[in-house]
Amino acid sequence: MVDPSVEDADGVQFATGGLSNDGMITGSEDGVEFVEDTVSNPDEEAVIRSTASESSNSSGVKISAIYNDGINPERPGGPVTILNEGPMVIRSEEGSTSAVLTRTPGRGGTAVQLAESQGNSLINIAGDRRILGDIVFGGGNDMFRILSTSV
Repeated sequence: MVDPSVEDADGVQFATGGLSNDGMITGSEDGVEFVEDTVSNPDEEAVIRSTASESSNSSGVKISAIYNDGINPERPGGPVTILNEGPMVIRSEEGSTSAVLTRTPGRGGTAVQLAESQGNSLINIAGDRRILGDIVFGGGNDMFRILSTSV
């Protein structure tokens, strides 16, 4: 639940590890912000979203550029996997170099935005899933694969 008295709050924020959402994650800035590893939204009814305006730099899932746990030296983030069956907008922070593997239907506008310095990224789509919006690829050898379609 979003506390309207807190501006620019992420619903969930973590550096590394896995997140599996079966309900709703909402943030007034980003729904989920993370650096590396996996975010899974495995159910069509599950939602990760931002309540920020479309013109903001916010998104359902934001991939941060720098791993900073406050203990170890800062470093670029590692590989990212986003598995999604519900509505979600994905954005990479400028300077992010993490390779991204994603499967998502998006929501319109820009559905997936990868940073210019992004590593090799792969977006898969299958079945009756749709990406509703633009895909803005970053650097590297990016691929968009249609695995199967349904009529």
